[in-house]
Amino acid sequence: MTQGKRVQRLAAIPVYRRIEQDIRTKILHGIWPADMLLPSRLKLAEEYGVGLPTIEHAIDLLIENGFIRAESRRGTFVTKDAQVRLMAQANMQVQDLSQEMLLTPFATPRPAVEGLPDRRNAPILGIIAADFPVVPYDKDSLYDWSSRVVRALERAFSLAGGRVHFLQRFTGPDQQLATLEEGMLTLLLNGVEALAIVNVVDIQRVSARVSEFLDTTQIPVVLHGWHTGQSSLPHTSYDSMQAGYQASQHLLQMGYSPLIFLDCWNEWWTAERLRGAQAALQAAGLPDEMFLIRQQDKQEKDHPPSLREGMLVGLTEGRALFKELANGSLARMSGRQPGIIAPTDSIAHGVLQAAVEIDKQAGIDFGLIGFDDIGPSCELGLTSLCPPLEEIGAEMAQQLLRGLRGETIAPYTALQSHLIARTSTDAQPKEARLSALTTTARLEQPHLQSHQFQKDYFDRLKH
Repeated sequence: MTQGKRVQRLAAIPVYRRIEQDIRTKILHGIWPADMLLPSRLKLAEEYGVGLPTIEHAIDLLIENGFIRAESRRGTFVTKDAQVRLMAQANMQVQDLSQEMLLTPFATPRPAVEGLPDRRNAPILGIIAADFPVVPYDKDSLYDWSSRVVRALERAFSLAGGRVHFLQRFTGPDQQLATLEEGMLTLLLNGVEALAIVNVVDIQRVSARVSEFLDTTQIPVVLHGWHTGQSSLPHTSYDSMQAGYQASQHLLQMGYSPLIFLDCWNEWWTAERLRGAQAALQAAGLPDEMFLIRQQDKQEKDHPPSLREGMLVGLTEGRALFKELANGSLARMSGRQPGIIAPTDSIAHGVLQAAVEIDKQAGIDFGLIGFDDIGPSCELGLTSLCPPLEEIGAEMAQQLLRGLRGETIAPYTALQSHLIARTSTDAQPKEARLSALTTTARLEQPHLQSHQFQKDYFDRLKH
């Protein structure tokens, strides 16, 4: 299926507008980076399956808005600041989640028993995992993200009057009961009218497999992946780059500078969070020297670590990194309040542990922000970016319901994290710190309450 056919099938708005939005998305997520030469107009018209005037209209809009530039006899290029400006625009858009969660139900079913709805003719949604299981087989496996997405999807679809069939095709992390194609066939033979494919690692590959196997013009399909990529099918993901942008922006808004990013995990999401954090600094018009990257030998594993292992590794790395910083660059920042961005909450917990050991306090001596909002982050007072797991599931349900009603399905949706601002970024002047307070007074000081919990928590970890 060509990109053009996909756009024409999904769009209820003019095709040139849908093409313009598709190109914006590619620029926003770095698929088309700054200064990249775009394909020729004829090539784009062929790829999108439209006429040359339609492509010209879309390109003219992008040039008018400054996202691309046309150079005589050279071609059309992505502008240097296009991605940063698109990220800033995305960050300014405030989503009314209450409206997003409103699902238009299907026609009122005829009652089979007085007082009870008849769901026997309600549409059936099939849910299947692509690349790894939904239910963790290791009791300590990293987070419960996949199952939270699926449960929100099931809940939203059911609230709209539909039914759900979930097919578990894994017996372990690398053990499959059936291929993806066999799983889809099983669901279709059981009357499924729409498909949600979750836990996609390679969006492009899975999209191709699904499109080859079934007619997606007849069966609405939405994919869920953990990072972005080109796809011939509608897909929804968590925007890690935007999360990095939010983290950096929050620290700057709270008055912390310079910013320090702890780059110690060899993972795609760390790279995207770093890119987003740097983009926020650029959007604020601040010089590059205001953003420092503290690199360490990066950890890389074949599979996500267990929650217990991940917490311990993160604690160790975060603790070591902060001690190095305290003896180096932080020591030279006398009178300043730097902001530290940890790529995960567990690494941020290690930073807090090291700070307690040298009598430093997050929020007062420095700002600290993490990602994922896991474990004891609330009690530790750690500001964190919480992934929009339930919103991903609800958004997938929305798109599939629209497809079943013959309405527009968005080709791609990237949802933003939720900033949970706690005391680790609650900037206060150092002279405001109080060293000895009664229990009652300590309860009235959130910084001191969090600091005391940090001491107690890390003392327990030692034993």
